[in-house]
Amino acid sequence: MKRLTPGMYDMIRTKDETGVSGTGKVAQWAVFSDGSAAVRWFGERASTVAWQRVEDAISIHIDAHPGCSRLDKHKPVESCVLPGACMGCDHESSEHPMKSIEGPFPCSAAGCGCDNYK
Repeated sequence: MKRLTPGMYDMIRTKDETGVSGTGKVAQWAVFSDGSAAVRWFGERASTVAWQRVEDAISIHIDAHPGCSRLDKHKPVESCVLPGACMGCDHESSEHPMKSIEGPFPCSAAGCGCDNYK
């Protein structure tokens, strides 16, 4: 694998040989300009691991599983909203229906419909 440029990457597993991480988007990688990296694993065993050399992480998590894993350049979203979380109040978004799909939304989580946002 060629050297990664600094930035964010999504680790995609198409086949989970060990049954530990699952398939799909299983981790997010941050690659820094000095060649170090941080890997944030998702799922039941969520963790964050720092690597002095991104090449070592690639060797263990990508190259050791040929054809099963890849890194895709992360496509940023406008905001980071946890699934089901309302950014404008402390309710779950499932606790109140959407008032409108057109907006404006009283809450910063699109479609929340929460009247408690101040």
